[in-house]
This record gives sequence, C-alpha cells and structure tokens, in this order.
Amino acid sequence: MHRWFLVLIASCGTCGGKRDVPPSPPLLVVGESVRVKAGGLPPSSPWLVNGTLELVAARGETLGFQIFHRATGPTTLAIPGVEVRGYSVETVVVSRPSTSMYGGSQGEGEYPEGLTASASPTTNPAYFEIALPRDAEGTRTGELVVAGQRIPVTLTVAPLTLPPLRLDVWAYFDQRELAWAGGKTDQPATATPRAANELERECIDLFRAHGVLLSPDLSLEAYQARKPLLAGFPFIPAVISEDPATAAGEVRAWIAATKDSGQIPFAIPIDEPAAATRPKVRALADAVRAAGGGANTFRYAVTSEPDADFG
Repeated sequence: MHRWFLVLIASCGTCGGKRDVPPSPPLLVVGESVRVKAGGLPPSSPWLVNGTLELVAARGETLGFQIFHRATGPTTLAIPGVEVRGYSVETVVVSRPSTSMYGGSQGEGEYPEGLTASASPTTNPAYFEIALPRDAEGTRTGELVVAGQRIPVTLTVAPLTLPPLRLDVWAYFDQRELAWAGGKTDQPATATPRAANELERECIDLFRAHGVLLSPDLSLEAYQARKPLLAGFPFIPAVISEDPATAAGEVRAWIAATKDSGQIPFAIPIDEPAAATRPKVRALADAVRAAGGGANTFRYAVTSEPDADFG
C-alpha cells in the first residue's frame, strides 16, 4: 500500500495584482488523491499540527510526499531508522485531459509527474518516499528542511502490519515511447522482450516492485516471447482484431495457449465507443463468447458506462 502526500511551501503575498482567492498557508500537506495543477492549491492542511508534520503509518507501509516551494534551495528529509528516498520532479504538459469516465480532470496544463532519484532535490516540487520497516514500532521523529526552513516531523507507527504487496495492477506502455524519450526515432517491435534494452527492464522491475505489471498489450506471438515478464500476474493483456470473424480464431488460440496456466487473457479492443460504435462492440463481444470466451477463459472488456446497446 502506498499513501501519497503533497507538501507545499508557498509565500503568503499576492503577486501580480489582486487575487480572487485567499493565499494558501506557508506550509500545506494534502492527501494521496489530490492532483495539483500548476497555479492551483488546496486551502488547508490536516496533517500539519502546531507547526509539526504529523504522520501515521502501518508497519510495511510506504508514505510519499511532494514538496512544493517557492524559495530556491535543496529539500531534505531525515527520519532516523527509516529508509528515505528522494526524487527530483519533472513537470509535464497535459494536452489531452482524462475523460469523466476516469474521474475527470483539471484540464490542460502543467502537472508534476516524472521522478529522478536525488537525495536533496532542488526542483519545485521535490518528492520523497518513507519506507516503514515491517518490524517498526513506536514513534519516530525527524526533520524536513525546505530551502533552509526546518519543519519537525513525527511518524507514529500504527499497531498493525500490512500484508505482502500483491502484483494485481496492469499499467500499459508502448515500447516506442522509451526509444523516443532517448531521442531515437526507430519503431521497435513488441514481439520480443528486448532484454538487451536495460531501460525497459529497469522500468518493468520498478513497477513490479510496487505491485504493478508494466506491459504493452500483446499479440499471441508477443505473449510467447514475453511470458517470463508476466510471471505472477493473474491476467494477460491481449490484442485481438476488431473484425469478429478474425477475433474468434484469435480468442480460441489464446484460450488454448493459456489453458492451465493460471492466467486469464483479456482484451479491450474498442476504447470509449461512441453511440454509433456500440453495436460493433456488441457484435465483437458475441464473437468472443461464441469462441469460448468467458470469465475463466478469455475476458472481453469495453471502457464505457453500462448501456442497453451492450446487452
């Protein structure tokens, strides 16, 4: 389990003229579900009590902090007896916001996102993780320093231990994106694990360490090549044709290839269909079912609200 917090250092002054909202307090801590778009800040901080950052965590839990500040300087976090990992944070531009199906969005703009390991990041924001040992107990004290400003920290260990982290979340990625990020313009095939590409394997291992399978959706050929990278995950992200006749044969081949494997292939061939496309979704679903698809053999999914057109 990961709990994410946002720590914000902001000046109380009004810059650039009159503001429509009151300025935020100098130090602000918000919870894991909060996403702060550049220029937008929550109004209060429930974890800051009398100038001290007060935290509670279970044994084996990981707490995360994003630290926003306007002053220039490094940010450090130290809690004796607790592993602390720091990261610089890259801000990315969102040009295609999430739809309402995925919880909505604050819209286009800049958001904190990318992480690079750093013991004392100077970026705004900075990010830290605290990994609590599974045998921890009592209360730990430490200090957060943001551009010279010192904030005491207390970490209380709750009397319970989290169960081992399960590998039960899938994250999609496109191998080409890793090449493009490195300045390359080639089109690497997804049919092989590209074991020679250390960056891809590092990314896969990093996600796995946090309970997430990082994988493209796969053709049957690609599945055979990448099978070791899917070990321990209950499902296999599969690719099938949008043509019902072609998809039926692919589904039968997937079922045969994964029988008794303990893993169930699934496919999402049509994403967020418009009303005119829903009959096509239903026809493809019928073909998958007729080919032997079902809860324990091959799962067919569509990203949409329930609708009568789907039956």
